[in-house]
Amino acid sequence: MSRMPTTTLDTLGRLYATGHGLFGFCTDCAKLYRMADPPERCVPSNFDVDLAKLIEERGADCSVIHMAPVACPRCGGLRTECRITTPP
Repeated sequence: MSRMPTTTLDTLGRLYATGHGLFGFCTDCAKLYRMADPPERCVPSNFDVDLAKLIEERGADCSVIHMAPVACPRCGGLRTECRITTPP
């Protein structure tokens, strides 16, 4: 059996080139969420990161591991976590 070629996704440029993306989660916005509130009053704590804009800001060679936090688009907080998404 032959194996598929692997690509190391260690920089923002490689993520963008392979069609992957970034998904963010803000812990400050998540603290505002209460289960008793109706869904229309809940603050969303998840956001999609615009990878092209992030590459323009930080450069394509920016390492994904130990990357500085991405600011939350809703509250501007830096207590965020980012995860890699699969290509569509």
